[in-house]
Amino acid sequence: MTKRATVIIDIRDEDLVATAEAWLAENKPSLTAFVDKGCYCCVISWDVEGPATVIDSLPRELRSYSQWDDNDFAMDKLIPQNPIRRWLHRLRPARR
Repeated sequence: MTKRATVIIDIRDEDLVATAEAWLAENKPSLTAFVDKGCYCCVISWDVEGPATVIDSLPRELRSYSQWDDNDFAMDKLIPQNPIRRWLHRLRPARR
């Protein structure tokens, strides 16, 4: 079974950037889709798709929500921890 996820990270958070890059380096060969949508001036934004075990290994603090990803990790389950997530939370109400 394949799953989808969205990653959105504020590039000022060096720890999250390092975590995301390490996850991607380890798992990119297993991904069936990788869409890099980030501008890299302020955010890293990826849409990823792959085996459920790979997507489930994505650290919670990297996960965000978009129309791309599966609804099992909707915005209402996220704790907005950085300005980007708080901004998205206001713009994209969780689907139910």
